Amino acid sequence: MATRHRPPRVFAERVHRLTSLVRAPHGAGRRLVVASRVLAAVAVLAVGVTLTPSAAAAPKHDIGSVRKRVDSLGETVSKVTEQYDQARIALTSAQKKVAALNKRAAKQQAEADRLRRSIAAMAASAYMGGVSDLATLATATTPQDVVDKATSIDQLSDQDRSKIEQYQHAMRQVAAERRSAKAALSQQRQVTSSLKSKKATILKTLAKQKVLLNQLNAAGRNDNQASRADRTPIHLPSASGRAGAAISYARAQLGKPYSWGADGPDSYDCSGLTMASWRQAGVSLPHSSQQQYSSLPHVPRSALQPGDLVFFGSPIHHVGIYVGNNQMIDAPNSGEVVRYDSLNHMGTYAGAGRPG
Repeated sequence: MATRHRPPRVFAERVHRLTSLVRAPHGAGRRLVVASRVLAAVAVLAVGVTLTPSAAAAPKHDIGSVRKRVDSLGETVSKVTEQYDQARIALTSAQKKVAALNKRAAKQQAEADRLRRSIAAMAASAYMGGVSDLATLATATTPQDVVDKATSIDQLSDQDRSKIEQYQHAMRQVAAERRSAKAALSQQRQVTSSLKSKKATILKTLAKQKVLLNQLNAAGRNDNQASRADRTPIHLPSASGRAGAAISYARAQLGKPYSWGADGPDSYDCSGLTMASWRQAGVSLPHSSQQQYSSLPHVPRSALQPGDLVFFGSPIHHVGIYVGNNQMIDAPNSGEVVRYDSLNHMGTYAGAGRPG
């Protein structure tokens, strides 16, 4: 039933009337009974005046729902981080392509310049020798003008014509290479812009996650992730060779913080950890969980061996290094640390790959 609000003046009049009974000379017992009734009445009236929806106490944090939101944000961070890793790989590829095209264009330009000088020398020689047609080459003002004038001269030898044709071909090559380099640069700018956008998305998501984690801390219910990281699951099989080297490196990183785009030595994201671990074993992997999965031979879950990489999500956005007994070492997401995790607690299992 809705609470009835009384005007302050009416409230004051009723309190005064009731309290006057306390002062009435009817004996101590009577005063005590009346006083108790007055206090009860005042309490009821006070509730009627002060208890409003805005004044009601805020509900306590629902730790379960906050934890679900944290996990959901962690999933978002993993997905966007995977996109960032792939965009960074694309950016590196674009930069290499531009460098290669510029190098090829410079080589073609040098060849074109050499041929142009040769044709110019031929024109000067013809001018000194009185060959009027060839002498017209000396009046050319641009490389293309040289070619245009030379193509109409009858006195050119086969060797001279060959030089001019080589020059024309070299110039076409330079123009084509420069167009390709320009297109690659445009692509690189788009990739860079995409990186900035993805970075902003990640930072915004991380900020939200930090607020939620602080709420958990305030409620005194946040797990001590660093101590959890040191809990080695029992009955793990031993590993040797390259797999053993990769697992040993991963174990040495336990307790280090997650950081998007990082591959050590102080922090890691998921694919950065697996890349760094297998790098210690002499195996090169891309810094992307999707590309790691694509680059490796796949193995069924029933045939998993320590050192295999296990992948999660659809599309794939998380990876860990399998250590046996249905356990892996991974860098889960922001706010967490490198730790042991069960394969059963990581969401959609996507598959496994075997490096080395």
